[in-house]
Amino acid sequence: MTRPIFAVEDDELVAQVAPQVAVWDSGFSSYADLDGLLDALKVTPLRAEQFGPVVLDSRGVVSGEDLRRRFAHAVEHLRDELMRGDQPLHDSLAVRWSSLCTAQVIVEGELELAADAAGKRVVVEAGAHVRRD
Repeated sequence: MTRPIFAVEDDELVAQVAPQVAVWDSGFSSYADLDGLLDALKVTPLRAEQFGPVVLDSRGVVSGEDLRRRFAHAVEHLRDELMRGDQPLHDSLAVRWSSLCTAQVIVEGELELAADAAGKRVVVEAGAHVRRD
């Protein structure tokens, strides 16, 4: 198989990425602790957080703003439940819980997200996106 080959964890993402680039079907459900293996095999991880909107439509941002309070309440509920029931998972969040509560949510019917990795641009469709910045 030619390089680059991408390792993608999310099945929905794999379905959209596979027609565009080579995807490694390893059988692993997560590549979180496999960076050394991926490097040795010259396989490039492609993660959901690498994707961002191709174009920001103000309607999508406004629709997301309408859901911001509900999203924040859902995040707070999840935080509380994990604090009680799964402290290690609660503590493993890559961003601060307060940052997640205030993240910008974009909701759009025909939202395109793109990621650039290993010299390739990969574009997927989504109905919503949460911006990390």
